[in-house]
Amino acid sequence: MALEKASDMQRRLLGALFFLPIITAIFAGNPFAFIAFALIACWLSAEFAFLLHNVGKIKLKGRLGAWLTGFIVMGSWCAGWASGVSSFGFGSLGILLLLMLAMFFLVGKIILFSAVLMSCLFALGWLVQFEYGISFLILLACMITASDVGAYICGKKIGGPKLAPAISPSKTWSGSIGGVISALGVSAMAFLFISPDSYYPLSDVFIWSGVVVFTLVGQVGDLYESWFKRKLNVKDTSHLIPGHGGVLDRFDGYLFALPLLAALLALN
Repeated sequence: MALEKASDMQRRLLGALFFLPIITAIFAGNPFAFIAFALIACWLSAEFAFLLHNVGKIKLKGRLGAWLTGFIVMGSWCAGWASGVSSFGFGSLGILLLLMLAMFFLVGKIILFSAVLMSCLFALGWLVQFEYGISFLILLACMITASDVGAYICGKKIGGPKLAPAISPSKTWSGSIGGVISALGVSAMAFLFISPDSYYPLSDVFIWSGVVVFTLVGQVGDLYESWFKRKLNVKDTSHLIPGHGGVLDRFDGYLFALPLLAALLALN
């Protein structure tokens, strides 16, 4: 009852405590980071599966269908992890495609969101095993978290024209711009401890352009997840985190950003 009476900001701050153990594990490095990301992948897979089950979108009805969906999606993380510890990168991509094909037969039609989520988890599994993967994941998390906070505050305080009213009525252009500015500011502080050019010879223009691109890609992921939930007529993927919804609701900014990051690092 007390939680229901709390303000939106208070609930969000309380929900942020949920992430402290995860953040601590990530900064501690492997194997703690690996365990943290594996747990996130497991929960995302289960949350997505039961979300489809609860709205009647699974062709194979019942909990069995939900569990099978969860295992298939989780397999994407495993395939990405396997590609990071072995030389069978293309083989793991083939496994990912087979898993997506299995999802096609299970759900009846390949929901685009499931393919995006599976690609995201594949990228996450690969990045955990990549030599500098944890460092780049921390940088990406700083950008997207700063963008979320900046967009929320600027959107509330400034308001103005809506960014995509048909998809997410609460999002504004001022929030989007504020998110980018916040991401640039937090990234400047993060670069004092973890600088991308210490791993790759990158120019300042390329680095700061990358911050803007990844921030915008994160916002696109946020909008895409909002669109998907609107299609399913649900507000949150679960009620696990006070003021935030489910883990998938907090992970939306990474849906496209993680595959993009993994692809860029793989090409280099």
